[in-house]
Amino acid sequence: MWSACRWPKPGNCWRPTGSRPPWAAWMSEQILINMTGSETRVAIVADNALRAVEIERTGSPSLVGNIYLGKVVRVLPGMAAAFIDLGIDSTGFLAARDATPATGGRRDSAPGNIDQHLYPGQKIIVQVTRDAMDGKGPTLTMALTLSSHYLLFRPGGKGVNLSRRINEDEERQRLRQLVAEALAAMGAAGAGGLIVRTAASGAPDEDIRADLHRLLQWRADLAAKAVGPAPKCLYTAPPLALRAVRDYAGPATDCIRIDDPQGLAAVRDYCVATMPALQPRLQYYDDACPLFECFGIERALQSALQREVPLPSGGCIAIDQTEAMTTIDVNTGAHTGQRDPDDTSLHTNTEAASVLAHELRLRNLGGIIIVDFINMQKPGHRRLLQQRLREAMAADPAEHRITGMSGQGLVTITRTRNRDSLAHILCEDCPACAGRGRVKSAETVSLEIIRALLGKARRPGKEGLEVRAAAAVVDRLQAEETASITELSELLGRPITFRVQPGYRQEQFDIVVF
Repeated sequence: MWSACRWPKPGNCWRPTGSRPPWAAWMSEQILINMTGSETRVAIVADNALRAVEIERTGSPSLVGNIYLGKVVRVLPGMAAAFIDLGIDSTGFLAARDATPATGGRRDSAPGNIDQHLYPGQKIIVQVTRDAMDGKGPTLTMALTLSSHYLLFRPGGKGVNLSRRINEDEERQRLRQLVAEALAAMGAAGAGGLIVRTAASGAPDEDIRADLHRLLQWRADLAAKAVGPAPKCLYTAPPLALRAVRDYAGPATDCIRIDDPQGLAAVRDYCVATMPALQPRLQYYDDACPLFECFGIERALQSALQREVPLPSGGCIAIDQTEAMTTIDVNTGAHTGQRDPDDTSLHTNTEAASVLAHELRLRNLGGIIIVDFINMQKPGHRRLLQQRLREAMAADPAEHRITGMSGQGLVTITRTRNRDSLAHILCEDCPACAGRGRVKSAETVSLEIIRALLGKARRPGKEGLEVRAAAAVVDRLQAEETASITELSELLGRPITFRVQPGYRQEQFDIVVF
């Protein structure tokens, strides 16, 4: 019999293109945590597919969730924002809509009012909601949120709300009554707002009460620390391995596999203190095959860095990420489909809607996303596609908004994210093209060299000239531009030679006098 947390034997590791693993028939969701001394990677696997991945490196830990006693540096009413000194390398950015007065429970919706309750030198408590990225400092809010496994507590909020994913009316009533009674028993009925998370569905009453007690204690600890000089850190969010268990583990999670013994010990201690029901699901992974390789995560990560993503029918989507926006182009490719072209387009578009929703979450793409679907003439097909897209995006935990389809088949999606995209974490700009994605052709560089040599005609001298360039450029000069080079040598009265420089990029060349 396979136990709920058993892993494959050496030599029987699952590959995405191979046979199904032994647990495939019953597995619903697993959390895989790969840890080394300098990096932690978390993969969420559901229905035998990679759903989400998070990566945190020791040199650049995430600040999201950290709470600081900050000092206002500048207030800019024209930008409806303020800059806050957090005591770290970069100042934080606080927009007016997030600048809730310290004693208030409602966000100020009038951007021009920020200078009425913030001033330079003022000490305020803020929380990081988005890491520094794209050359900008971390994004802040004064509407604090304290997170636990079952609950979210907002000291400035009001009321008790439940996750929309808790569907059963009886369970919703139980949780709402349980939390209200617990707040009253702890003398904290008006202490703030609470959100009951999906993980609370079916959880024991005593575990939820314990979670609430810890959150109220954290609030008291924050108030006690928020004295004295600023800036300083009041609360540091847990590291990625602990956050992943806290935020992702739920009733559908069968197993949490961790391949580092120290990491497993830290997660187990965290679960003992805050989530005792998860302890039986923790499993140390020490198989000969590396964890992410065994479960096909390494291959999935490589695929997530590719520009094109194939569709089941033979079409594909092309994803291009720029500083301003992300564009997604849907192509039919080899799919000829039905006799009616509109039916073929609908089939390809609905496949693309499902795939792009998965890719947005996996790649952690945010901001403005423009999707260029294949144009369809039938209004019914267009409505059906928009419905399928909304259904596909419904499982995305990130806040997002989908606009209606334009006459040309364009759909705009705005999606929030609080950390860098997967590509920005794993990749850097190509040194050859400086991130443009293109380099000058060998022909273009050859002509640039000829123009540079012509410039030498204005300078007296009889020394020889040596052109040093990449192999493709030298080959073209010697094969295609022989007549031009001979004529140029006679014009200059100088010999011209060529040398291949193995380390040169295609756009790089030098002209050396010898």
